[in-house]
Amino acid sequence: MVGPSVDFWQQRFEANDIPWDRGAVSPQIAPWLADGTLAVGQRAAVPGCGSGHEVLALVQADVLQWQPSEPLDAVFEQTCWCAIHPDHWADYAAQLHRWLRPGGRLCLMAMQVVRPGAAVGCIEWPAPPYAAVPHPRGWRELAIGLVRR
Repeated sequence: MVGPSVDFWQQRFEANDIPWDRGAVSPQIAPWLADGTLAVGQRAAVPGCGSGHEVLALVQADVLQWQPSEPLDAVFEQTCWCAIHPDHWADYAAQLHRWLRPGGRLCLMAMQVVRPGAAVGCIEWPAPPYAAVPHPRGWRELAIGLVRR
């Protein structure tokens, strides 16, 4: 497989070469907590949590190996998907589906958008426009709340 390895990401973190890291909790956590999309005390995961700012409010999960003992209420997914080699995207999507209970929330912070006609399978995907959350680097992340079918 070609693409980022565990060592690649470890070296980036050790060198503090992590420009996507806000240095704080994503500002999108507050609106999702306020509207009930996420709730303190829910069974939740933060795959690929990086520096772990959001883990302070939620919990951590290993991306391709870990399985919860019970389905989760929510997953806060902040660009972990784009850090995974494309060969593993289908496996990761299946993991997210397995982790969530029916009706569970996938709170997705994405730098990408779904292409017209792309298969979305087991996740209910809302129509655009999506909330754009400013990033300290001048980027914009899309805040998309998805529901497991």
